Amino acid sequence: MKETAHPALQVSPSGTIICLPKETQTIGISPVLGELLSSRGWHYWEVTVTGSETYKIGICYSGVPPDSTLGQNNSSWCLYCSSKTSLIYTVLHNSKMSDVIVTEHPARIGILLDYNTGRLLFFNAERGQCLFAIRQKFTASAHPVFGLEQPGILQLHTGMELPEFVKNS
Repeated sequence: MKETAHPALQVSPSGTIICLPKETQTIGISPVLGELLSSRGWHYWEVTVTGSETYKIGICYSGVPPDSTLGQNNSSWCLYCSSKTSLIYTVLHNSKMSDVIVTEHPARIGILLDYNTGRLLFFNAERGQCLFAIRQKFTASAHPVFGLEQPGILQLHTGMELPEFVKNS
């Protein structure tokens, strides 16, 4: 992940991404790519974001140009939180948007990429609630992708067992 990080970001060995505090305005940073996931089976991870009100999390295929905007092409899918004051998130893919109305801001967001069933799901991981499901035949290996647009901390949690609420989705 360190190779893809914007200079305003620090990535720790544990997967914590920190947008440096000296950046006080929206910085519109390039996304950070996680490790390439194999194109079979399922993959689950969780993300915790603190301090930043504007961020994107999701997946993208390899070969997406580094200057492209997440969700604005046919090779990336993301959940976009644009403000902690709004209870509307947006799912973006190929410049198309779908609003997701939440009753509370999730402290942890779970993401399931399931190649077997052709689904990408975003969860409120604390409540076990599915926020949005995308049906898509994913055809290639993908990277988890993250982008903080304001100062803050994003923690990536991997190597987890599949939670019960995901098994029942």
